[in-house]
Amino acid sequence: MKEVVYRQLEKADYPVVQNLISDAFGLDQYVADEKILALVKKMYLYSCLAEKKYDQVAVYDGHITGVIMGASKQDKNKTAQLSILTNALKMAYYTMFIWFKTRNKKGGLNEVNRAYRTLIKGIETNFDGVLTLFAVKDTMRGLGIGKELLFKLNDYYSEHDTQRIYLYTDDTCNYGFYEHMGFDRLKTEQVTVKRSAQEKKMDVFLYGLSPTKLDQSS
Repeated sequence: MKEVVYRQLEKADYPVVQNLISDAFGLDQYVADEKILALVKKMYLYSCLAEKKYDQVAVYDGHITGVIMGASKQDKNKTAQLSILTNALKMAYYTMFIWFKTRNKKGGLNEVNRAYRTLIKGIETNFDGVLTLFAVKDTMRGLGIGKELLFKLNDYYSEHDTQRIYLYTDDTCNYGFYEHMGFDRLKTEQVTVKRSAQEKKMDVFLYGLSPTKLDQSS
């Protein structure tokens, strides 16, 4: 079996990572219009870039098969902070453009984002770190790539003395992986979304973890 290489994200990787995100989270089920979907992919990526201070991609046989991003409040890297500002402006641009195109439509990703805000409201100060993005290609799951990416991010948290991190996920994703690795489900918010042109109920979760408690034996 070929070796999996882990390295930092590069700008040239963005198109591939956008598609990896879209496939992992089923963005095409929320957005049928191909032009708007392309904008949503960019917005989603830049929203993650605007929050992260650490990233890694997994490369197998020359192809990116996994990505992880996160941040610690204790990380004072000025270069990372400048990058966050730049990416936040790009995210805002795509967000406004998408809003203009879809302002008369309800459901979909807007409801998911609303659930995120509801879940974290009032407990933001309980956390000093965040797992911003975590995705592994379907065909490469079960090979330990996800665990290795998570362990590398956990090393970053340890370096910055991060005490408590959070992440969002939902019942369309492999949320059982987080529980297997020691994450605690803290809150659940049910939303009604339109996926594949049908209204469906979906549970959105807030998970928390103390990095020192990450189960590296799993």
